[in-house]
Amino acid sequence: MRALFALGFHIIPCGGENGKKPMRQVWNKSTTKRLPIDTCIEIMRRGGSSCYGIRLDNLTVVDCDRWNPQTADFIADRFPTSTFAVETARGLHLYFAANDPIPKNIKNGPVQIDFKSGHNHFVIGPGSVRPDGAVYVAQTGDIASLSRLVDFRDKIPAQQEAAVVVPTSRFTADLVPVGKRDRALFRFVISEAREYGDLESLRDAATRWVKIHCEDPETMTATEIAAKCNWALRKRQEGKLYTGQQSEFRISRAANAIINAQAGSIAGNCMLTYTYLLQHHGHRPNAPFGIVAEAIAKSGNLALSKSTIDRCKQMLKTLGLVKIFRKGRFKQPDLYVLTPFSRFPTQTSPID
Repeated sequence: MRALFALGFHIIPCGGENGKKPMRQVWNKSTTKRLPIDTCIEIMRRGGSSCYGIRLDNLTVVDCDRWNPQTADFIADRFPTSTFAVETARGLHLYFAANDPIPKNIKNGPVQIDFKSGHNHFVIGPGSVRPDGAVYVAQTGDIASLSRLVDFRDKIPAQQEAAVVVPTSRFTADLVPVGKRDRALFRFVISEAREYGDLESLRDAATRWVKIHCEDPETMTATEIAAKCNWALRKRQEGKLYTGQQSEFRISRAANAIINAQAGSIAGNCMLTYTYLLQHHGHRPNAPFGIVAEAIAKSGNLALSKSTIDRCKQMLKTLGLVKIFRKGRFKQPDLYVLTPFSRFPTQTSPID
């Protein structure tokens, strides 16, 4: 890292779940000044990270997602030989001095290549160790050779598409088209809302993401972006932000008190059952659902027997925590809804 910094490169401290997330905001502006190398190292140390990125100012990297005979032949036929290459978990990063406009990414069966160049892009640097144990190893050349790289040349005539620089990311292999930007941005702000604690930081991250990954980013207004970020932060505060297994959901203290005080010997199982119902249906409080004990027991998602789930269902009805929405018809189960927290019964005496 110190050698790269001495050569004038922007070093980006990275971390997160896969080790590839920049730990510095607004890293990709052309006017962004370089972080001192000791600051980069300290940010990584505080984040428990062993990964850093190299911003690709004046560099082009041919990112071969897989390194196999087909990719090797394709590279040899189309591009010059790189004097600096880094082995990744599955492929290679081939470094060149920025020169030609870069072609569109190539997704052709065994040949999977992304092209990255300029201050909007970075790659994980040699010597980095990801949380999953993958190590980035310099395979060809040394750090000093980065100061005398071969110019990037595409032997295929620039056919019209070569002038387009296509940003790459884990969200999409190409630019997000205009009609799909809203949905993609929602996914992004939902995934990032737990990382950024305030609106300004999340809005900056979302604005940066739009500029890099979306078609016609200038047509997505700051008001639109801020509205989505506001929504995500509000849902996070309400405990309604769904992010897979990282999601949280609320359990009312009143519900806990009612079950503990009145459910007797099956209070623990009732609490498990109620938690299961909240997890699966709490995000849609007005939507009816069935509680089919046999199906729930068979699913293995609730470690209780059919008979125990049935008893707990009856108890939750008695306690007023779930209510009948509609009685079942022939071969159809009863439908229930969760009682809103604000309408919990106030009785606290044990049930006889």
